[in-house]
Parts: sequence; C-alpha cells; structure tokens
Amino acid sequence: MRGLHDRVRQCRRSQRRAVRRREQVLLFEALESRFLLTATADDSRPVGGVTVDPLAHSSSSLIVQFRPGASAPGSLSAYQAMQTVDPAWALTPGMHKVEINAISDYQSALAAFSQDPNVAFVEPDYRIQLQADQLPAVTPNDPDFNQTWGLNNVGQTGGTPGADIHAPGAWAETTGSTTTIVAVIDTGVDYNHPDLYENIWINQKEIPASRKQNLTDIDGDGLITFRDLNDPANQGAGKITDINKDGRIDGGDLLSAMKKTGGTDNGNGGWADGSDTDHNGQVDDLVGYNFASQSNDPMDDHFHGTHVSGTIGAMGNDGFGVAGINWQVEIMPLKFLDSSGGGYESDAINALNYAVANGAVVSNNSWGAAISRRRFKRPCRTPPSTVTFLLPRRATMARTTIHTPFIRPAITSIT
Repeated sequence: MRGLHDRVRQCRRSQRRAVRRREQVLLFEALESRFLLTATADDSRPVGGVTVDPLAHSSSSLIVQFRPGASAPGSLSAYQAMQTVDPAWALTPGMHKVEINAISDYQSALAAFSQDPNVAFVEPDYRIQLQADQLPAVTPNDPDFNQTWGLNNVGQTGGTPGADIHAPGAWAETTGSTTTIVAVIDTGVDYNHPDLYENIWINQKEIPASRKQNLTDIDGDGLITFRDLNDPANQGAGKITDINKDGRIDGGDLLSAMKKTGGTDNGNGGWADGSDTDHNGQVDDLVGYNFASQSNDPMDDHFHGTHVSGTIGAMGNDGFGVAGINWQVEIMPLKFLDSSGGGYESDAINALNYAVANGAVVSNNSWGAAISRRRFKRPCRTPPSTVTFLLPRRATMARTTIHTPFIRPAITSIT
C-alpha cells in the first residue's frame, strides 16, 4: 500500500514539475516584446530598432538559458569550458552570462553548451549597434544646404560644430513621406515657391471629379500630389496645365478658375469650379484655407509662414535652394495672420479645427500671445486622433513681455 502511495506522490510531483516547466516557458516567451535576443533563423535582422551583426560578438562570453532548476552545466565538457557564471537576470529567470575559460576554444565551448542537458539554449554574446550609426550620413545636393547650420552645424557661422539636429544622420533612415500632413498655421505659405511647390498639400476630396478621373498616381502612394502633377502624364487638357506660366505645376495653377462650356468643365483652366466638393463649408479649398480673409487662397503676404515651411519641408536633394527636415511631406497652408503678422484667436481655432478634420498629424504654430489662452488650449486638448506639435518661437519674443506657449498635459510643445 505504501508503495502505491509513493508512486502516486511521485506522479504528482512529476506533474507539478511539468506544470512549472510550462509556466517558465510561457513566461520567457512573453518577454519577447522586451527585445531580448533569442535563437532565430535569421540573427542578422533588425530587432527593436537595433542591428545584430552575426559576426560581431564577444569572444569570451555566452548567453545561456538554463532549464528550470539548473544554474550550472551538467556535462563535463561545458563545465570545463566555463570560467564563471554571472547571477541570473531578474527579468529572465535562468538566463546567465557565462564567461569562457581563457584556454577554451570559443566554438568548442558554444557547441558544448548547446548540447548540455541543463541548457535550454545558448547563443553568442552579440554586439548590438544602433541602426543609424551603421548607416552613412546623407547630404543633399541643394547648393545652400551648407548655410542651414541648424540641420548640420560644422561651425560655418562661427558656432559650435555639432550643435544641431543631426539631420544627415536622420536622413540615412528616412527623408519624409507624402502621407505625413503638417499644417502650418501662420501667415500662409507661398505655394508657388520653387523649393516648396511639390510639398504643398492637396485636398483630395476637393479635386473635381472631371479632372481626377484622368489623373494617375505616379508614385503609388494612394494620393494625387504635386509630385504626380509635375509628371507629363498628368498634364494637358482635362488634367492641369501651367496656367501661371512659371514652368511647373503648383498651387497657383490649381486655384485658377476652371473653364466651363454650358456650365460643364471643358478641360481647360484650373480646378476651382466654385463648388464645395467636400462639403466642409469652404469652397475650392484645394491647397488649404485663408481664415483671415475667409477665402480659399492661403498665399503668404508676410513671408514668415513660408520661412517656417522651408525648415519643415523644403524639397531636398533637388539641386536647388535648401533642404527641409522632410524632403517629402504634405504642407497644409492655413493662414490666419495677416500681412502685419497679426490675427485673431478665433481664426487660429478655426485653422486648428480644419487641420484636424483634414488629416494633419502635426501643426506648426510659431507665434504667441501675452495673455493666457484658455480658449485655444481647450480645442488643442480635444482631438483624440491627432498629434499636434506647437512651436512658439521664444527667441523672437520681447523679453519685457510674458508670453504663454501651449504647454498642456495633452500637448507636445517644442520650443
């Protein structure tokens, strides 16, 4: 009878050990989201923003995951190859850094631990490098790029080399995207500028159906952009032509009046057909809106909005002018400041509301006020689906006046 009880107890202990073993495995697998390295078929792929070089690793250490209940190798060959075992990491029970004996061959030690009965897995102690550090910096061919010390400071104006945003290193990762919409809530934007025109936003919902049916998405981004319109395939009758005769297709061409015959588009002229195609209350808001004059023309008559737009998204590597932080981007011109640089808070709120409603994920607001702006802060916190960056230009503000930038818990404010 006692023998039967002993076998039952032994069976139950085995079951408990099996359960604990399964729990340990599940716990370890759950930690994969923390970017811990595991044995994979392709050890060279990027992991969590870093790159693992399969040929670069420590020649004196291994990463060893022991099986539950074990903290040392069970084979003589692995034991002899081992110098020391570091304490297990709290995040990964049973995982240790193992130092190899100086007289042991690295590959032999790796093979010994991989075959050890107490080891779940073993891998080299790889060297990890940030991806950006492994990519060469990208320098655009824009002739005036060397003047933009904020993007790449080499002391060209007497400043401190390296005191910049390290743009060439960032461009090794990305130079922007036409799917990113940045609203410039300011004095407007010169949408015909030769270093901005291809990066001006187009209201997709306002494109007249009679023209859109003839257009081709050249770059396959799902949008009709000025990059598409400057391809010859999208130029001509029933599409768009260089109406303002500046040698390119830009915002001024789209905002030109559509030519009609008997009330129907005859294929000539611009896209302004006098209708509110997207039913948002703004007629022909093809490239943004002017809330200062309540018109569809957000042309800059001050220059400030054009200046900040160049920093955000001057066309890069085009052999002209400067390069913006984003070589490709959709800049949405929203004008509420007049030619004197002043405007009303209600129009600023209208502009922000428009930006959110039309897909902007970032807005630039390089202005401020000498009073608390509770009315503006509230709509800034309201939209749950947008990320709005507010950028007060403190360097240009008078020291004798207290200005209040939009710093709120729900707002990211960069100064």
